[in-house]
Amino acid sequence: MDLVQILSTYGYWALAVGILMEGETILVVAAFLARRGYLELHWVILIAFIGTYITDQTLFHIGRHRRFPLLTRRPGWDQRVATLRRWLQRNQNLVIVGFRFVYGFRTVTPYMLGVFRIPVKKYFILNGLGGLVWSFAIAYLGYGFGLFIEEILADVKQAELWVLVGIFAGSVVLIIFHQIRRIRARARLGIPPVSNDPTIEASSPGKSE
Repeated sequence: MDLVQILSTYGYWALAVGILMEGETILVVAAFLARRGYLELHWVILIAFIGTYITDQTLFHIGRHRRFPLLTRRPGWDQRVATLRRWLQRNQNLVIVGFRFVYGFRTVTPYMLGVFRIPVKKYFILNGLGGLVWSFAIAYLGYGFGLFIEEILADVKQAELWVLVGIFAGSVVLIIFHQIRRIRARARLGIPPVSNDPTIEASSPGKSE
C-alpha cells in the first residue's frame, strides 16, 4: 500500500479523531493534503464541522447538567474561566461564535457555557455558525499553505513529508510555549480560584442577546 492509498483510506478517520482534540493542526494538515490531491477538500471541511460541532455540543450539555465536576479536577482552568466570564459579560454571541479561534479555550468554553446556563437554543445556533466559520477558515488556511509551498518549491512531492513534520513540530513548540507562559503567569499573579457560583444570566446588563 503506497502513501496515496494510506492517506485516502485513513486520512478522513485521522481527521475525525484529531478534531476531537484541539484540532487546528490536524485540519491544516488535512487541507494541505487536499491541496496535494490526497483528500477531497469538501469532505475535509464537512468532517471537521461535524466533529467540532458534536464535540462542543456534548461538552455544553455535560456542563449544563453538571454530571462531571471538571472544575474540581482541572484547577488549571481557573484563570481561563475567569477570563471567559469577563468576555461573556461583554458579548455572549461573539464568544460562542469565536471561542474556537482562541488558543486554550476549545475545551473549557463549551463546558463552561453549559455551566453558566447559556440558553440551549442560542448555543445550538451560534455554535453551529462558529463551527462552520472555523472549519472553512482553518481548512482554507491549510489549503492556501499548500498552494504557497507549491509556489516556492520546485519539487513539492519530495518535500511533502518534511512539510508535514514541520507543521506538527511547530504545533508542539507552540503548545509548550503557551503552557510555560500560562504556568509563569499564574505563579506571578497568584490568581485565586473562580467563584463557586458560576451562573451567568443571559438577561443580565451588558450581555448580548
